[in-house]
Amino acid sequence: MSLTARDQWAEARRLVVAENYTYEEVANALNLPVSTIQKRAAREGWQDQRQASFGYAQTVRRLKALALQKALAAIEAAESADDIGKATQLLYAWQKTEQAYPEHRYVEQEVDPRLHLRVGLEVVEELVSFLVEVDRAALAAIQPHLVPFAQRLEAAHAK
Repeated sequence: MSLTARDQWAEARRLVVAENYTYEEVANALNLPVSTIQKRAAREGWQDQRQASFGYAQTVRRLKALALQKALAAIEAAESADDIGKATQLLYAWQKTEQAYPEHRYVEQEVDPRLHLRVGLEVVEELVSFLVEVDRAALAAIQPHLVPFAQRLEAAHAK
């Protein structure tokens, strides 16, 4: 299945920010030039987003994944009833941790406010691109307001 350009860039951003891929790994995975990925990442602030995503939620997610791996490895390596009992306890501990610390509780609190600004500016860029293709008269009508609007967004998020 082939991805659209927009989906390809969304996947590239997700791999860099959420999955901690290097630019080279993303380039290989999505068949994109490394230099283009680096430029887009710099323009959109992917590194800042990556740092923001490595907060509490990311730590909890990693610890739960390690606990599950340990439990599954113990189950696979179990040779006696005693080993199965210990593996079952590890699995139970992972299950309780999963119930006590679901990621969705923590993600919203840790969103970098600069991300909202970037999203807002991306929306404006997409709107302009859309209007260039579809309705240049509408673009001409809103053009005098674009710069003041972008400045207002930046000012609101600078506080």
